[in-house]
Amino acid sequence: MSWEIYYKKFYNKPPSPLLKIALTNNFYKNGVAYDVGCGTGSDTRFLLTKKWNVLAIDREDMAMVTLKKDLSKFKGLNCLKEDFTKLVFQSSELIHGTYSFGFAGEEGFDLLWQKMVESLKTGGTLSGELFGDQDDWKNSTRVKTIGHLELTKLIKGFDIMYFDEEHFHRPTALGDVKKWHVYSLVLKKR
Repeated sequence: MSWEIYYKKFYNKPPSPLLKIALTNNFYKNGVAYDVGCGTGSDTRFLLTKKWNVLAIDREDMAMVTLKKDLSKFKGLNCLKEDFTKLVFQSSELIHGTYSFGFAGEEGFDLLWQKMVESLKTGGTLSGELFGDQDDWKNSTRVKTIGHLELTKLIKGFDIMYFDEEHFHRPTALGDVKKWHVYSLVLKKR
């Protein structure tokens, strides 16, 4: 499956349940939000309807075309076609990434995480999924996987608002079935 087919297939998907949990538990009711790896824009759209100013980031051209076509009527939308590992994060109240943070890879993840943590205001929320060390992608340098010890270090300085760890088999966005090991997180910065 190509990215174009993926965008057509998932165009109308609902917002991430994890993002809904994040907004319920966020100290801030609006402000600046980052949608890291925004894809089809479902999370961006949801944030905009809740009156957030959203910076939607994705490296795929199709993501930018979709967002600009469908969401340009909303005030507070900024779209950026960029590799999010290279992004300079500004001060924000919310950073969310649906299955995207791990795609910073082995080389880019630590810096990405540091930049996100530093830009997040006290009381702000960081939410998304991280790939665990039992995931089929564990040997890929293009995907960052982490174990429990590393996870514990990453979330230092945060209160855990939601945590879940799952193991399952399911197709990837492009259709290949794999074993998933996923940590789902909603964290509030202390």
